[in-house]
Amino acid sequence: MRSLKCDSLHEAVAMIEIELRAPARINRQPVPQQSLWLLLRLWCIDAGHDPQAAGWLRESQLRERFGAARSNPRMLISRAFADFARWGVQVGWGVQRDRPLAMLALAGRSRGPFWLAAGEAARIRVLVDGKPASASDVLTWLDCTHAASAPAGASAVAAPAAFWHHWAAAKREMLRGRLIVSGESGALAEYRLAQAQASDAYHRALALLQQAM
Repeated sequence: MRSLKCDSLHEAVAMIEIELRAPARINRQPVPQQSLWLLLRLWCIDAGHDPQAAGWLRESQLRERFGAARSNPRMLISRAFADFARWGVQVGWGVQRDRPLAMLALAGRSRGPFWLAAGEAARIRVLVDGKPASASDVLTWLDCTHAASAPAGASAVAAPAAFWHHWAAAKREMLRGRLIVSGESGALAEYRLAQAQASDAYHRALALLQQAM
C-alpha cells in the first residue's frame, strides 16, 4: 500500500521536459508542433512572460497564429488536448477557472479561453540543447518576440504581407531543422528575404535579430 501511494505521488509531480532544439521533443519523444506551441504559449502566460495576455489564451489568438484554424479551430484544439492527455499535463478552458477540470463542459471547449491548471507550469522544464531555456528563448520559438518586445506605438501589422510571408516560411524551416539548406533556401535565407521586404527599421531589426540568434 505504501509503495502504491509513493508511486501515485511520484506521478503527480512528474516533470515534463521540453527540448526546443529541432526537432522539438517532450520527454525525448517527437511532438506535434501545433500542440507544443499551444502548451508553451500557456506556460509563458502562466509564468507572466507574455505581458499582452490576460491570464489565458483566447481562441481568436489561435486563429491569428494558425491560418488553417481560422474557419474551424476545433480539430486543432481536439488534437492538442489529446496530446496534453498523453503528456500528462492538465489544461483547462472557459472563464470559470475555479471549477475542477472534470466538471468543464466539453461542448464549449473549442471556444476557449485556455489556461494551465494550477501547479502545472511548475512541472514544465524547457531546455535548449539540454540547458535551461530563458523566457526569450521560448518567446522566440513561439514567434512572440514582436508581441513581447515591440516598443510603444509599434504595430505588428505595419510590415507588408511579403515580410510576414518570408517570416512564416523561416519559422517553418526552423521547426523542420532546416537552418541552412543553400544560399537561397532554409531559415536563414527566409529571414534575409523578410529583412529585405521590411518597410521600417523595427521590422528590419527584428529579422536581423532572428538571423543572429
